[in-house]
Amino acid sequence: MAAVIGASFAGAKAMTATSGPGLSLMQELIGLASMTELPAVIVDVQRAGPSTGMPTKHEQADLFAAALGGHGDDQRIVIAPKNVEENFYLTIEAFNLAEKYQLPVIMLTDGSLSLRAEAIPTPDVKKIKENLIERPVVRKEDVKPEDIENLFRYAITESGISPVFVPGESPKPYTATGLEHAENSRPRTTPNERTVMMDKRFRKIKNVEEENPHLVEWDLGDIQEGEKADIAVVSWGLSASITQEAVKRLREKGYKIAALYPKLLYPVPKNALEKLASMADKILVPEASYLGHFARFMKMFTNIPQEKIVQFNIYRGEPFIPKEIEEKILELLGEKVSA
Repeated sequence: MAAVIGASFAGAKAMTATSGPGLSLMQELIGLASMTELPAVIVDVQRAGPSTGMPTKHEQADLFAAALGGHGDDQRIVIAPKNVEENFYLTIEAFNLAEKYQLPVIMLTDGSLSLRAEAIPTPDVKKIKENLIERPVVRKEDVKPEDIENLFRYAITESGISPVFVPGESPKPYTATGLEHAENSRPRTTPNERTVMMDKRFRKIKNVEEENPHLVEWDLGDIQEGEKADIAVVSWGLSASITQEAVKRLREKGYKIAALYPKLLYPVPKNALEKLASMADKILVPEASYLGHFARFMKMFTNIPQEKIVQFNIYRGEPFIPKEIEEKILELLGEKVSA
């Protein structure tokens, strides 16, 4: 992680990959990337923990660590793929988000998904390259000499995103320090400067959901605008692909199910979740963890009544099977489940 930060400081796109224990060890440096506002990508292949746990087994229990694991209040984005194809495309998306918002982005895949094989359409490399977000580096040749004095690496902006400097390419140096700092990057600890800089950094992630609607996947079937569903479902990661199959089976039996499969896990997509909650009386959240991390995020970060959110948790080291989710939905609907 330290090497990733160094490469990013020098202007390169950089990433690292690990599993849960490695993510724990990286937390201090992830905080440094957040404070220095340097893009970085971390892929966490989740496995059953804590400690060594079951190192080859499936689990979805690193979300708390990925989103909130740093000390202090830092800024990061957490995303998750639901299948092999999304493993590929969301890694690219992670780099785009990191460059756009100048912060660390953590992608949560898992042991089962990382070992899975799928045939996917050949990626369109030309289209991928056209949609890559590059760092908007302030270069010497683009700045008038008289403007250099008032150009700051951590300038306060409406969006919270500041000009990007790269050593040797930009017109002035700056200090990438883990200490709180002023616009000019010099360490500062006054109450006003601390407050202003914290507000600036958090403004960067305030509108992530609105600015990236493709990171929230809706699946409403034949439910029309304003129509109520029998039940709503929220699922993420590999569990989402399994939930999709269960939802498909139930729709074939005539049930109306509104489903949401968020790729964006943090900042929590509050608007989408609250819209989903307006469509049904109950929301089932299947997760492969004891605590049900995303369901608890829904309770923490949205205005959805807690009694609406139904957690469905497994933690056996193996993924859900569609039948389990299908039967749980039928149970919640008061239907008799056949043996």
